Amino acid sequence: MKVHRPLRLLTTSLIVATLAAGPLLAVETGVSPKLGLSTYADREGRLSLVVDSYAASLRDGEAYVPVRIALGLVGKGKAIRLDVESFTLTDHNGNEVPLAGYDAVQRDYAKRLADDAIMRQRPMMLDSRFDALDRIDSQFFPSPAGRGTRVTRVELASGTWLQDVLYFPRPPAGTHGVMTLTIRARGIDAPMKVKFRIHPPTEGEQLQG
Repeated sequence: MKVHRPLRLLTTSLIVATLAAGPLLAVETGVSPKLGLSTYADREGRLSLVVDSYAASLRDGEAYVPVRIALGLVGKGKAIRLDVESFTLTDHNGNEVPLAGYDAVQRDYAKRLADDAIMRQRPMMLDSRFDALDRIDSQFFPSPAGRGTRVTRVELASGTWLQDVLYFPRPPAGTHGVMTLTIRARGIDAPMKVKFRIHPPTEGEQLQG
């Protein structure tokens, strides 16, 4: 498995400039701590999970919901084994949906290339928990424009992290209100959850998407 040293996405000066130029983060109730306008994070023991809902905010009318994640594991202990059954998305009414089928997304979802472009233009905001970790490859839904090979299982060892985009069928109650991404996997004592919102995009962001 290919391993990368992570690049710090935001320097201190850039963070300061961004906060000075943009609005302060709005206080939200019922969600996990926020790292950015569309980025939420939580930690359980050795495991840190970050969820970015920006791409999903541009896909309100689509049958599938793209959710970008980062997952990091620190400290000594056993590895975590993730597969396609490890992830679920829950809407505000408690309806839980599993990860979408890869073939169905490839066949029925026409925005994969647009999603890739959006995520390249808007790097995911991470915090200092990930700075000392080595990145491993994870491609549950590899880009149709790339040469990546799809994986159905990933092992996250201590001192490593991954970043990936997951696709879910749109839940029965839609994507308004508080959503919950849940991870259940071998090596995790209890399900790991991040609660987040998918905010409506601005007019300019709608045109971009």
